[in-house]
Amino acid sequence: GVGIPISLTNKSLLQQKYGIVMLPKEITCDHSVGTILSNETINIIITYKSLDNNLGVREGEIFVKISTSELTVQNIKIRYKCELIN
Repeated sequence: GVGIPISLTNKSLLQQKYGIVMLPKEITCDHSVGTILSNETINIIITYKSLDNNLGVREGEIFVKISTSELTVQNIKIRYKCELIN
């Protein structure tokens, strides 16, 4: 599989917890849950590895939940598209 980095930046004054949730079976990430400190940026490597030998375009969504408390949760949707070629 090929990995690409995504960056998460916390611009608030409070630390935030994040979780990458509902990942498709073909996608893995090196840090799916963690904490981001105030004004910190972290990089997460997302890797796609096909589960079959079919060629063509694959697309979908990756969901990230960010929270500063139980009452404050943001949901972020990241669309992805890749093309499997021979």
